[in-house]
Amino acid sequence: METIAHMHGESHGAEGGEHALEFAMGFTIPGLLEIGIMIGFLGGFLYFVFNRLSKAPLRPANDPFLNEGEHHHVWPYVD
Repeated sequence: METIAHMHGESHGAEGGEHALEFAMGFTIPGLLEIGIMIGFLGGFLYFVFNRLSKAPLRPANDPFLNEGEHHHVWPYVD
């Protein structure tokens, strides 16, 4: 039974020399399209996150420990 490498005509080692790596844009190295899509998705994600954060109350309402937490100092030189 033949191996998959022999069926496709690939040979390695002593049979026919070393197989050189071939680089093709878009397959082994990301092209402009792939980089553009990644930047587009990243921009959409950041827009969604920061848009939601701008509408959300980041300070809890009616928190009994809020005043204590605002005046809590960990480092000795914090004003």
